[in-house]
Amino acid sequence: MVGNSSQAPRVAGLGVALDVAVFHGVNFGTEVDLGEEYVLLPFHELSTHVEMEWLEEVAAKQVCWRRMEPVFGIVRRFPWQPKFGGLYDPPRTQTRQPPPLFHRWAAEFSNLLSITLGRRVSWLATFEGCIPRRAVGFLRKNGSPANSHKGRSISHLFSSFQEFDVIEEKQIEVVKDLFARRRQTEYPEYAAIIQRLAEAHRREGRFAAEDRILDLAIVFERFFKPRGRSIARELANAAADYLANDDGEKTKIKEKMRQFYKVRSAIIHGPTDDRRKRLIGQADDSWNNPHELARIAALKRIE
Repeated sequence: MVGNSSQAPRVAGLGVALDVAVFHGVNFGTEVDLGEEYVLLPFHELSTHVEMEWLEEVAAKQVCWRRMEPVFGIVRRFPWQPKFGGLYDPPRTQTRQPPPLFHRWAAEFSNLLSITLGRRVSWLATFEGCIPRRAVGFLRKNGSPANSHKGRSISHLFSSFQEFDVIEEKQIEVVKDLFARRRQTEYPEYAAIIQRLAEAHRREGRFAAEDRILDLAIVFERFFKPRGRSIARELANAAADYLANDDGEKTKIKEKMRQFYKVRSAIIHGPTDDRRKRLIGQADDSWNNPHELARIAALKRIE
């Protein structure tokens, strides 16, 4: 718990607590300042406030033996002061609530991070009111966070062998710039589309490939808003007009969009014949090209 008494003596190194949303999917080598009092921290720097055991509810214990490079936190720091009391006069502690937009800020930034980098970013857990671990023993305080929220099960995301390259600073600067200007661009109108596209990356399970295709179909239709009866042709033409730089690119984009929509239609209507069975079997292969078109279109619109 966090006290805020102005009379409490300051203990060196113990004056900062954290609200932190923990994610998996990107390797940051060091701290990145995001502005608006938020930072990105790699997991090894979170360990001053966050216990590995706190992740055991969403990951098996064996996770501590595996690679943690892609685990990071979106963090908001805040000052706190421990309260001291006598032997027979224990201190009265007060709880602190996180800023009301903390969860939304972290979720929206992680979604934009996902589509800008073109990779899966999964929310693991959120821990609010994390005091320094050194303070736990020194002050004999409860070491648990003031409040926690569990994300998805993550055991399957961790591997002893998969390596994640460190993201270059210039890539993060692009995300920071887009998010910093979100109130001056068309971002509010397209935030739901960005979330849908980021969610497509996180799809898993037996029908994950098909679900990703349907997510993309929703993204394209909300983005280009076809109104006629031939949705596939309208989407292909709209995407080509918006994204292509020349006639050759237009032809390629139209072909990719038409093929994508054939797969989408087969998924919706089911494997009623051999042709649709074959198209459904192409769901995995049909993700990459249209996903890249959707990603570029979304980023272009919010520049």
